[in-house]
Amino acid sequence: RVVLNEILANEPGSRVKLEWVELFNPDTSAIDLGGWTFISKSDTTIFPAGTLIPEKNYLILARKLVSVPPDPESFEYHWGNGSGIWGDYPEESYPAIEVKLSLNNSSGTVTFIDPQQNSSSFSWNKDAGDGVSWERISPSGTDSISNWGFCVYSKGSTPGKVNSVTLADNDLSISPQNLSIEPQSPEENDFFRLKVKVTNTGISISKENLLYFFCDYELDGVLEGNESLGSPEYIPLIPVNQDFIISGAFFLEVGLQVICTDRRR
Repeated sequence: RVVLNEILANEPGSRVKLEWVELFNPDTSAIDLGGWTFISKSDTTIFPAGTLIPEKNYLILARKLVSVPPDPESFEYHWGNGSGIWGDYPEESYPAIEVKLSLNNSSGTVTFIDPQQNSSSFSWNKDAGDGVSWERISPSGTDSISNWGFCVYSKGSTPGKVNSVTLADNDLSISPQNLSIEPQSPEENDFFRLKVKVTNTGISISKENLLYFFCDYELDGVLEGNESLGSPEYIPLIPVNQDFIISGAFFLEVGLQVICTDRRR
């Protein structure tokens, strides 16, 4: 079934026509939305025949899809190339249409109904923030607000892409609080041990991975091959929500910085 997947109710800046809703088709076949209905407040849009949403793909319902340049009041201006034409740019590869749409920042409801009266509906009760969207966590989950969250992507939204809050099959993470050093304040030219806790935050048992340790000798934030510390550490299969601890001993001269990162096969 096609579901509501992402909603931008609080458009970026002081713009008033940049609201949009994203639909997602999780099926392996394209779906014609002809006869389906979208409802926002008192606005109702019934899609004409031939309104296709491709398999495993997205469809954007925009309050204002395109505008004549240099007018910035359109979806295509902010999330496309601003040419005034939708679909003439690689990042405009997903379909988008204009619909009747008006959303409140702090609360609201949108509903999507198929011809058999099956529906997908989402109600929000908080303002996600300026330019930040609400995202569905699991496409196969319920419409409950517990299956939604604020977008954590740096640009605030992910139209036409996998949601930033959607869990991946193979997803390992290392948080700052899961890095530790022993001793806490090593003396100059002493060995120290760096411990790292790797957590499987995905939805399936993880794949085999390698963890690389680097020293940023040039302090430029760029990890280069000649800055690698020793051999990469092997990370075995980790069950969902379980941890694996890696410990490595290092010797560095004074004034150098240790940076830890992971690379996946």
